Amino acid sequence: MRITSLASGSKGNCYYIETAGARVLIDCGISLKQVEERLQSINVSASSIQYILITHEHSDHIAGIENFYKKYKPQIYCNYLSTEKIETMKPLLMGNITTFNNEQLKIGDIVVEPIEVSHDSVFCTSYKLTCGNASVCVLTDLGEVDSRIIEKVRGCKVIYLESNHDEYMLKNCHYPSIIKSRIASRNGHLSNTQAGECMVKLLNFGTRHFVLSHISQNSNTYEQAYITIANILANNGINPQNDVVIRFAHQDRVSNNFNIGEV
Repeated sequence: MRITSLASGSKGNCYYIETAGARVLIDCGISLKQVEERLQSINVSASSIQYILITHEHSDHIAGIENFYKKYKPQIYCNYLSTEKIETMKPLLMGNITTFNNEQLKIGDIVVEPIEVSHDSVFCTSYKLTCGNASVCVLTDLGEVDSRIIEKVRGCKVIYLESNHDEYMLKNCHYPSIIKSRIASRNGHLSNTQAGECMVKLLNFGTRHFVLSHISQNSNTYEQAYITIANILANNGINPQNDVVIRFAHQDRVSNNFNIGEV
């Protein structure tokens, strides 16, 4: 299994997963041209994409999906509640989305487990993808990580984990107060501290590779995210240099191409 971030952040999100029997995008929040170019940079043709899994209806996750569908006709999957909203926003997709509730899906040789998460959308779904004995997860756009989520994603080989904001930077950035409150709420986005605490729990269940994702350009930096998380790990007896691999997903370029058999 191969997983790569094509884009991660408030300006657009898109992840690529490949196995012997499936080529999948999670979200399509960047333009058709950007998806094509970034896939091409990792030697993947956009025409080979068979499936798209949509997390929720926010524009940074679906901005490019109509044009991508119009050109390539992949099979699109989305929770039925999100689908109702998306079809009003993207009428070309009307009747062309395969809906689900919370049941597992089988796409090609991948078992997909939808995971309901708390976010200020009609509904929001993270996804755990399993092929053979290997699982990966994209866990972003959620305001909290509870024991239910930990149980579902434990043991994944690679987790793209939201580390959206630094609490101090969020309080002092230029966002209006209502936006700051939304981001910091249980229906908002994970802070660096929350990501670090989540990472400690997941490390205990065997995950060693984390990609910090959906990092805010206004209330966070890559350096601050790492420092905060490294301190939390160290305070829990975990060596951030030797016991875990921490990488970053970037907004403007492809990043972190993992071949799961090699990690």
